[in-house]
Amino acid sequence: AYCERWAPASAVVRTSLAHGFCLGVSRTVIETVGVFDEVNFPQGYGEENDYCFRAMDAGFSCTIAINTFIWHAKSRSYPDAQRRELMETGNTKLRELHGNERVIRAIQSMRDEPLLRRMRIEAQALWDERVSQLDTTR
Repeated sequence: AYCERWAPASAVVRTSLAHGFCLGVSRTVIETVGVFDEVNFPQGYGEENDYCFRAMDAGFSCTIAINTFIWHAKSRSYPDAQRRELMETGNTKLRELHGNERVIRAIQSMRDEPLLRRMRIEAQALWDERVSQLDTTR
């Protein structure tokens, strides 16, 4: 409900990256680009970003529907030490395949996109308010 309130129903943000836990891909993209790269990303961590780059290289675009919310229990697939190792390995491989500058630009564009930034600020304020309410009830 908060996301619907904070963003117009038709609002989508063009982006360079998308999180893989909730990724919608059309059949046309799959037929053109293929599937996730299990050779370079055998245990995940970077495969969705690689896929986004490959899709964009094939002429497709990536967008985020910001008027919806999907809960994801982050970082539960692997123990912390293994997850950190996989993230580092995936990040290195992504930069090898697509170039350090492209990865940096993509991350920066996500950070700087005005609507995404506003949504993060709204969500953080809501979170802070909820935490504050919990603290006063203890």
